[in-house]
Amino acid sequence: MSSPNIVITGFMASGKTTVSPLVAQSLAREWVDTDEVLVAQIGMSIADCFARFGESAFRKLEAEICTDLAARTDLVISTGGGALLNLETLTSMSSTGMVVCLDVDEATLEARLADAERVAVRPLAVEWRTRYHQRAPLYARIPYHINTVDKTPDQIAQEIVALWHSVFG
Repeated sequence: MSSPNIVITGFMASGKTTVSPLVAQSLAREWVDTDEVLVAQIGMSIADCFARFGESAFRKLEAEICTDLAARTDLVISTGGGALLNLETLTSMSSTGMVVCLDVDEATLEARLADAERVAVRPLAVEWRTRYHQRAPLYARIPYHINTVDKTPDQIAQEIVALWHSVFG
């Protein structure tokens, strides 16, 4: 019997890509990362996609991938930080899964984004503070939230699994 997806989203560097495979492993599910799917489809990095085609073209491709994944079941899906800011995409993902936002504070983000290598692969990291504040009300629309500050990836994954069991038994 199939069951709804678990969709993990949040701001850049909130831990989505680290935590999602732990959740998938714990629940014996397949993990899919929308950024990895997009990179495989277009044959270039996200940074190169942004530079070549712009953010709006990237978001269109990202939305199509989310819609395709929402049609499946039994997945743990990690999305890019801006993927579910579009209400239509959020609605699509919510209709077939439990959407969880990983919350992180500015001080934690500043520490995580201080690493130049991490910033180099994130085209929007340069102006992260502005985006963080712009996106806050949009993230607030997401049904479930997990505070990630001062928690290990394993602790966060355990909270998501516990939330899953409390919602879906």
